[in-house]
Amino acid sequence: MFERLTQVEYLRDEQGLNLEDVRQKENSEWRSIDLQAANFGFDPSDHWFRAQVSPGTITDPSSLLEIGYPLLDRLSVYLYENGTLKNTFHTGDYLTFEQRPVQYPNFLFPLELDQGNEYQLYIHVKTDSSVQLPLALYSEGGFWKQQIFKNILSVAFYSVLLSMFFYNAILFLIVRDKSYLYYILYLLSFVFLMASIDGLAYQFLWPDSPGFHQFSIILFMCCVMITAPLFTCSVLRLRVHNPVLYRVMKGFSYLGWLCLLGGAMLSYSLMVKVISILAVLIALFMLAITVFVLYQRRSTEVFIFLLAWLALMVGYCSFTMQKLGWLPINMMTEHSIEVGAILEVLLLALSLAERINSERRLHLAAQDKILDMQVQANLELDYKVKERTAELELVNLKLKEATMTDALTGIGNRRLFDTRLGKELKLAAFSDRSISLYMIDIDHFKRLNDNHGHQAGDIVLQKVAETLNKVVRDSGDLACRYGGEEFCLLLVNVSTDTALEIAERVRSSIESLRVHWGGEGLQVTCSIGLEQTGSESLAAESEILKAADESLYQAKAAGRNCIVYRDHTGSSVIHST
Repeated sequence: MFERLTQVEYLRDEQGLNLEDVRQKENSEWRSIDLQAANFGFDPSDHWFRAQVSPGTITDPSSLLEIGYPLLDRLSVYLYENGTLKNTFHTGDYLTFEQRPVQYPNFLFPLELDQGNEYQLYIHVKTDSSVQLPLALYSEGGFWKQQIFKNILSVAFYSVLLSMFFYNAILFLIVRDKSYLYYILYLLSFVFLMASIDGLAYQFLWPDSPGFHQFSIILFMCCVMITAPLFTCSVLRLRVHNPVLYRVMKGFSYLGWLCLLGGAMLSYSLMVKVISILAVLIALFMLAITVFVLYQRRSTEVFIFLLAWLALMVGYCSFTMQKLGWLPINMMTEHSIEVGAILEVLLLALSLAERINSERRLHLAAQDKILDMQVQANLELDYKVKERTAELELVNLKLKEATMTDALTGIGNRRLFDTRLGKELKLAAFSDRSISLYMIDIDHFKRLNDNHGHQAGDIVLQKVAETLNKVVRDSGDLACRYGGEEFCLLLVNVSTDTALEIAERVRSSIESLRVHWGGEGLQVTCSIGLEQTGSESLAAESEILKAADESLYQAKAAGRNCIVYRDHTGSSVIHST
């Protein structure tokens, strides 16, 4: 149950009065004040408050007086019963937490109030923080019942913030995006700031360190000033799109470091006022930058980001202006940061999700573009490869032809002949193919070279090669220069009679040649050794060459200008004109 405090008045003390001096003050020097308006901003003067407890509202002798602002440095409460001092309490956040009358984040004072008695409260406040005194008098049972609802809201508030912290920390570990890193640092700083303002950090984290508790407000306000601009820069990509604004925001972050250094060296009362005002200005500037970026890009994620910051900044500005005494103390101003923070984390979650979707869409679009470029590049590369391959094949063909062609006569050389003969013999091993091999030697070629010179001999070799090439041109068979003045023909699937006819045609064609050199016509003849083999009498490459070569020597021994071959009995037969 809630008991009313009546005739609440205050006295601003610049002389350092004691309790008795204050009680002797004339009523005219006291000023009436609304409980919800007991806020004087940052004022270094002492402040005295007095209030009457309405006797008709006392229903429970066990009562609790709550001062709902846990950042007061020195606080003294005096309870008078029927004009006699009954209880005295001295506390404040300059003492350890366990020295409080009731260990609770706000200041609580247990009072024993009896019906029918007159009670008067005197409260003395001396603090470097904002001077405010939100007073409430409850029955003990009524207070703790009311705290159930407040505790549920507090648990819900910090649960949302911490869940967002862990959620975004996991996202950062997965995606390694600096935006998430700056956000979780900002969120962690904000959580500690709120826990310090609410007195929860002092109660649970550093209850034996009143000096650090006072400094923690400056510390975490500066951490918020440092991380919020960095987070904004990262989300809005100012470094890429707006380098000037990026440098301005980085300057705000550096200003936060400077304020932190000042908070460690200068007085708390000075720095908390400076930081509070700077925080408001930075918040407003960040909002302006976000509006400007939204105007430039017309992006959904920036719009949601603007709403998130707007919700938090409105709450933060309301809270700060309340602490500066510019706004009254009420439910909205006292909990404006909590309301704004809840809206902010929800909207930022949407903003970051939209950013992920946006980046995913951009990534897919870029991926499609890269794939198109890759396909085009592959097509161009494929064309160039084919073009280059064709060029290389042409070069290889020419090289192969050069290695397989006799440079002087233009027909195949011995390498080509050996390769072709080996292939034909292998094919003949699995088919009914026959092979006819002609070894042809120009008669008395050495004497012709000695008498007429090597140039004349070269012309003779070329003419003979032309003659042999004409014989095999239409049939697809092979004519080669075997070495020196020796040539060979390789024919496939011709009968013995046909082979003899071709041999005779070669011999007679060469005999009819007239090579003009030095004013005379040089006559040329040749000797031919013919060897045939088929599936019924397959021979190795060396054997057929040896047999054809022996027939050639027999033709030379028989007087040249003739053909020697073996009949079906294996006997050598000389064929001449």
